[in-house]
Amino acid sequence: MITPELFTIEMRRFLDDINANMDKQTLLSYYERLSEELDDESFLRAIERLKKEWVAYGKDYPSKLDFIRAAELSDDELEEIANEAYNIAKETAIYEGCYVSPEFEDSIIGDVINNKFGGWLDFHNLVAYPDRDDSSTREKFVRAYKIKAKRKEIRNPKLVGYSKTPRKIKVRCNYTIPVKKSMPVIEDKNKEILNKLGLQVKRMA
Repeated sequence: MITPELFTIEMRRFLDDINANMDKQTLLSYYERLSEELDDESFLRAIERLKKEWVAYGKDYPSKLDFIRAAELSDDELEEIANEAYNIAKETAIYEGCYVSPEFEDSIIGDVINNKFGGWLDFHNLVAYPDRDDSSTREKFVRAYKIKAKRKEIRNPKLVGYSKTPRKIKVRCNYTIPVKKSMPVIEDKNKEILNKLGLQVKRMA
């Protein structure tokens, strides 16, 4: 979800930059649609890319799909992130062991491990020992990670440690997470957000 205040300010600046105007109802429809797909970070990435690359072709401003596509990471960026994700998963296996249930901030990690390696114990046994060559494991992980990130598919990310009572740990990921799970917005809260947006954008209508 995009923060309403950030959306309003940044969209107003963007429209000013391209000498365009958007009525209030259209602005609200953009907010509703883009908030389903983007968060603050990805929305700002889309804005910056569109400032540099968008060509009008008879349109006053980019479509909602233009914004969503502009927010996507390049293949090189995604390759780098997938390798960083693998490094964090491997380091967690090495330093925390197989008797923990790690919850990665990046949910794609848990999904890849469960679906491509069978679970935390199996992944741990492939990467946690220094005498094992993990190059094929890395390649398999990175390939699966990139596919899931592009498709925005996350299934069964919960990892279970090898123990009757595995210790639960949370693992931060200090990189741009391509797909974030967001909490559903209840209807009353959504109305409150849209009302706030409407009050803030009267000058643009």
